Amino acid sequence: MIRNGGTKQIIFSYVGQSKGGELMDLMANRTIIDLLQEKCRMYGDKPFLLFEDNHKKVVKYTYHGFLNRVDKLSHVLYHFGVKKGRQSDIASPQLR
Repeated sequence: MIRNGGTKQIIFSYVGQSKGGELMDLMANRTIIDLLQEKCRMYGDKPFLLFEDNHKKVVKYTYHGFLNRVDKLSHVLYHFGVKKGRQSDIASPQLR
């Protein structure tokens, strides 16, 4: 996290290792949505996220399905005035 003029900015970076052992920056100055769209083009209908909900039901999202939900959420946030450059928080219930 970087503080700049009293504001907080979260910078995402993911460093992995290639098969040869050298470190590589997998984000390469891309946003999370850029990375998700790229992976969606590559893996589309393959599983992206699996989890068990509060009723013990396993929920599965494919790359396309997850990107669709992200897109819907972004439209709702935009409708409520959250625009590029504006900071916001997301609160969710505590999971156990």
